[in-house]
Amino acid sequence: MPILRVKVCDADGKPLSGQLVTLTDCDYLSTNADGLAQFLLTPSPDTAVSINGLTVWRGAITDLKKEEVFVASRDGFVRS
Repeated sequence: MPILRVKVCDADGKPLSGQLVTLTDCDYLSTNADGLAQFLLTPSPDTAVSINGLTVWRGAITDLKKEEVFVASRDGFVRS
């Protein structure tokens, strides 16, 4: 199974630890000191990424890179 790494950063690009991240059909994981949470991808065609309960991305699993970075913005987080 492929692994997806989700990195969560502040507006300056510094890693944010303790952020709750989830993918569709996965449990919440808390980001580590490097701002990372890692997930095993399930064989589902579509998924959603949520950070702290807010959906920040939705689409086909094939559109995800091996490591996705989300940066804090005024409205939550945006995919970098």
